[in-house]
Amino acid sequence: DWAVDAFHKWWGAGPRDAHYGEIFHAARSGERGALPDLIVIAGDKDRPGIVRATALSEMAMQPLTEVQIQAATVYLKDRDPLIRAEAVALMERLPPVERLRLLEASLVDETRAVRLEAARVLAAATGLMNESQRGVFDSVAKEFETRQAALSDRAAGYLRLALFYQDMGRLPEAEAAYRKAFEIEPDNVPTRVNLGELLIQQQRFGEAEAIYRDAVAFAKMDGNIGVAHDALARFLIRMKRYDEGIVELREAARLLPEDPRVQYFMGVAFQCFLHQGNRDNGRR
Repeated sequence: DWAVDAFHKWWGAGPRDAHYGEIFHAARSGERGALPDLIVIAGDKDRPGIVRATALSEMAMQPLTEVQIQAATVYLKDRDPLIRAEAVALMERLPPVERLRLLEASLVDETRAVRLEAARVLAAATGLMNESQRGVFDSVAKEFETRQAALSDRAAGYLRLALFYQDMGRLPEAEAAYRKAFEIEPDNVPTRVNLGELLIQQQRFGEAEAIYRDAVAFAKMDGNIGVAHDALARFLIRMKRYDEGIVELREAARLLPEDPRVQYFMGVAFQCFLHQGNRDNGRR
């Protein structure tokens, strides 16, 4: 199998006896060295499709390498539609021009779930499409919108729709979908965080800050509260309001002690804060 051969070429043919659950846990914990095992699991056709698909999903969360793209390209033609859909999703890590080159055929996949995932991933590439490609995309995009409308009683459907519109540059529609999402689920932090970022892109900073503070106020579980504090901290630091940002970031780090991304940003933020303080002192 291609994936196994690639693994042996890159990392050797030593025994890999860990259970896939342990490997997934290692990948989710940010442990180095998980990628080779994920590639092997994804390529092992003796395993259940859901296990292989999960390995692909975890691969998409790892630092991007050429071998991941090579593996995903092969799996775009896998017999299992679950594997094909996850391979399409992994391609979201690529620049739009590369997505279009690799995923044009996936827009006409025989399985609806694969087609819809291809439309989602290719939304950011619409400006690069020729007339024929855009015609095919628009047809599948209507399927995508219909599917999300069927989930109109849940924030998730509107969140996916908002991201889809945002990737295509349809910003007013994206904003409306985000607001509809947290109208349905006020404690849905990702919708508020994403809307905040959209507002920042439009230089609507006051509205963005209000959205981030609402995310903190409405979040219920510790993890979501931590994510909300982290988003608010990043906004404040971006606005050079370092004192306020550090306070929010400390709270995020307290609530998310095992999130390496938050802990890393905490270190970077403190360095910037200290540098700014030293520079200000030097001007006095």
